[in-house]
Amino acid sequence: MSTALKSGTTATRIGLAANHETIVTIKRGALDRDTIELRFETLFAGAKDPAARQVKAQFFLSEQQLLTLNQDIRSFLGVDTQMAGQHHRRDCDERFGAAGTDVTGADVGSDERGAQ
Repeated sequence: MSTALKSGTTATRIGLAANHETIVTIKRGALDRDTIELRFETLFAGAKDPAARQVKAQFFLSEQQLLTLNQDIRSFLGVDTQMAGQHHRRDCDERFGAAGTDVTGADVGSDERGAQ
């Protein structure tokens, strides 16, 4: 588990395009630290307020459910790589940026205090 998640919040920017961006935020509950919020938001350059995030999906998970989701994603990527006989993870990292980074490789995660 990342240090950022233990301290509060981490955000990852995915699906970067000239006029559209998706931000996935993982955040511990303010009152119930055992509840973790998983939120998907978008930014649209052509929106009335282009800096306003639009919530597309929001889920509340236990830590165990988040760990299970993490394992499922890793398993999916491993199966996909084995089936195709190629290194899809490296290809995805090159095209979309490694998990927790933007497409240039710079870390975009931060905790609730704004520290990286």
